[in-house]
Amino acid sequence: APVALSIFSQYLQVTRGLQTDYMLEPAGSHGVWGLDDYHCLPFYFGACQLIQNNGSIPEEQHSPSCIHGNNLLQTKGDMYMYLGCIRYIKSLKKGVPFFESSPMLDDISHIPSWTKV
Repeated sequence: APVALSIFSQYLQVTRGLQTDYMLEPAGSHGVWGLDDYHCLPFYFGACQLIQNNGSIPEEQHSPSCIHGNNLLQTKGDMYMYLGCIRYIKSLKKGVPFFESSPMLDDISHIPSWTKV
């Protein structure tokens, strides 16, 4: 699993670089109703990573609602794929409230635990 996550993380870096450099927009985008305009799997893999807390995230912050705190996204976004994806979305959609730009992800953040995600 760690090798797959590592390879997939590198894939995301390459695709995000291409999307940014060439200002690519998703074909047939679902707009705000998709998890992300380009990717779904990183959210699944990232939620699986967060099911077990190895102590790197304080217990009081170890829930899906932690995505609303930018400090955790900045400090743990490189370690946890889900947090990195949220950080990336927030960097693209600056100035727009998260519940408006990503309503599905905002709804998911109200689920009580990562095992339910």
